[in-house]
Amino acid sequence: MPKVSVITLVYNAECFLERCVRSLMEQTLDDIEYIFVDDASIDGSMAVLEKTLTDYPNRNCQVKLIKNEQNLGQAKSRLRAIKATTGDFVIHCDSDDYVDRNMYEVLYNKAIGEHLDMVWCDFYRTDGKQTTVCRQHPASDSLSFVKDMLTGKRMGTLWSHLVKGSIVREQQYLSPASNLMEDVLLLIQYAYNAHSLGYVDQPLYYYYHSATSISQNADPEKMLWQVKEMDKNIAVITAFLKSVGWSHQLKHYIDYRKYFNKRWLLPIVDSPRKCKLWLEEYPEINLSLFFNPLLTKWDKIISLLVETRLYPLMRKIIRGR
Repeated sequence: MPKVSVITLVYNAECFLERCVRSLMEQTLDDIEYIFVDDASIDGSMAVLEKTLTDYPNRNCQVKLIKNEQNLGQAKSRLRAIKATTGDFVIHCDSDDYVDRNMYEVLYNKAIGEHLDMVWCDFYRTDGKQTTVCRQHPASDSLSFVKDMLTGKRMGTLWSHLVKGSIVREQQYLSPASNLMEDVLLLIQYAYNAHSLGYVDQPLYYYYHSATSISQNADPEKMLWQVKEMDKNIAVITAFLKSVGWSHQLKHYIDYRKYFNKRWLLPIVDSPRKCKLWLEEYPEINLSLFFNPLLTKWDKIISLLVETRLYPLMRKIIRGR
């Protein structure tokens, strides 16, 4: 049984894949299982993968390749890959990112040395020109972990969290309903089943964040689509927390996460008529937002401006300056 299984989903990633694969193959931890999922790529991704792997013949026996006959998306592809893992611990790596060469050794040693079920680390955010360190938040227990996930103190990234294989594979989990926030849903469920958590105060992962990514695109249709896709997994997360008896004590946190989704709509709320988009996004929390202790005064002012249809005017005034 390998010490760590690393899952990498591949879909039209030929521009970045070689960098990613080399960082994985050159890990200082020897006993690694690599699982690559070809999600029906239509570019040269698989040719890049195969060519790069020839430079690491000593790793060939550690590589598993799963080929989807049709594009399944990252949520379904990820679940398929998880079923194929055999490692003591499981972690993910996105195909357009790359990792420090000792990342998995550091996380594994932390987990084994302190008998931890889940370990995470800090990471770098880079656009290829500028790089900044993103600190994750430590958590002493599973409930604190979930609170941090819902409020954004910790990014919901499977690639920065090493999780015990038995937790990942042997539990019955609610499946993601869409490809957005599916990692947050899985991590919350993993944390609930983890008995011990740990944190490495060191950036070990390079998260490539392109300025042209969907999160940076204010196209109204795309932004609205993105919010609705996130909503689907918010519903699953809410159902899970209710099923384990945590929904009451996490009410403010769940509402905060719903508010976080509302905020994605702000770039397209440019007229009084479009304020309706905001009001119809989780209408059940419109009033309670003003009494939520997790929201800042500015959050509440923004909410009030949208609800009174004054937000578009404020935008025009600020931009006019």
